[in-house]
Amino acid sequence: MKKTKTLLLGLIALIAFTSNAFGKNVMHPTYIFGFSASFNDSIVYFTNIQRIDSAWIGTKTTFLFGRDNYSYQLKNYLSSIGMNNRTCLVEFAKTKKDIDKKYQKLMKRYIPDKKKGQLPRFAIKHLSASDFEFKAMQPTANELEEEPAEKPKRKNRENRPEGHSRPNQRGEGGPFSSGGQQPPMGGMQQTPGGGDQ
Repeated sequence: MKKTKTLLLGLIALIAFTSNAFGKNVMHPTYIFGFSASFNDSIVYFTNIQRIDSAWIGTKTTFLFGRDNYSYQLKNYLSSIGMNNRTCLVEFAKTKKDIDKKYQKLMKRYIPDKKKGQLPRFAIKHLSASDFEFKAMQPTANELEEEPAEKPKRKNRENRPEGHSRPNQRGEGGPFSSGGQQPPMGGMQQTPGGGDQ
């Protein structure tokens, strides 16, 4: 009986572990805003905070699915009104309180501090919901399952091609090796008698 309980408990733990190994994208109401800046001018754009009811968020990574596509939506809108070559980003959060904090933190970087007598360095333009609105991104059936991030593979040192060995340590040979002596600071090796070869 004790063996059966242990086996059953181990089986349940194995199932629970494998089900969490791959995260899933789940639909969750999400708050989002966009920001755009350019190295060519001093205009920065902020969208208003918008609620997207059908946003998809990864359960394991907690990333917004298609966040790059949300950025491209803003970039394409700004290109359509003549503001090309802009860098766009989106911030998101599950709660209104969290997104308000992120919005204020980013906005604080671009608003001058009047107490310190700073002058405005950026022209801040706000895009209202009537100007621009994010469209929810829908994942395909394959994208609903997140794949685990692959770790970068290490190069196998034994399988290096001939001539691509590890760099020599000091005094172990190499182009200037002559019994462990280094060439003089001039760079060329001198022969006894003072002349070049």
